[in-house]
Formats: sequence, C-alpha cells, structure tokens
Amino acid sequence: MKRVAKPGAIIAIWGYNTPLTRKEELNEQIRYFYKDVVGSFWDKERKYVEEEYRSVAFDFQEIPARHFIMEVQWNIEHLAGYLKSWSSVQHYLKAMGHNPVDAFLPRLKEYWPGQQVIPFQFPVFLRVGKIIKTETNL
Repeated sequence: MKRVAKPGAIIAIWGYNTPLTRKEELNEQIRYFYKDVVGSFWDKERKYVEEEYRSVAFDFQEIPARHFIMEVQWNIEHLAGYLKSWSSVQHYLKAMGHNPVDAFLPRLKEYWPGQQVIPFQFPVFLRVGKIIKTETNL
C-alpha cells in the first residue's frame, strides 16, 4: 500500500466474528461447534480474525474506528446454511467424509424456539489508517 498509494490515502481492513443472539444457550452451542467440533479444522490464519487483526503489523497512522453490527433474522435452516459455509466445516467434510453440521443440528434444535426466526448480530471490526509519507515510500 505504501508503495502504490499517495500519502494521506486511507486504508481499511475489516472482518466480522461469529454471530451472537440474545439467547445465551444458542450462543453456547455455536461456540461449542466453533471450538470443539470444527476448531481443529480452521486454517491457522483464522486467529487473525479472532484477534480482530490486532496482531497483524499495521504500519500506518492508525485512525480510531467504530465497531459495527450486522443484524440478520434467521431460522434454524439459515443458521445451518451459514455454518456449512465455514471453511473449517469444509475442511472437516473433506477429512472426515461427512458434514458436521448435519450431526449438530439435532443438538441445536433442542435450544431453538420452534420454527421461530430470531435475530443474530455479527460484530464487525475495522482497522483504519492513513498512509504517511516516509523516505522509503516516496
């Protein structure tokens, strides 16, 4: 970025973490699935998202950034579809020969309020910085 952007240009990197709901028992189940079921199948770089990119070198003049929330209204099939999109689930499927979400759904249904649609919130995080002029990026 420093080589191709003009001094004063803004750089922003963003991501989002695991969605949460107001139903703590569902959050606990999602955390269990994330960590205990497919945890060993995440790419090692996943830690950067978990750390909100705080451990990534960011050699720019940092600008304070707000945290945002994306909210979705999901039924259990929506959540299952989202879980199936995780790279760790795909790695698990390739290694183990079956989809772990299918085995997890009955457990999740124990905590889901019928066919109800419930709100989930994705915490969105940003790192924003300004490119400053230095001798090495003139």
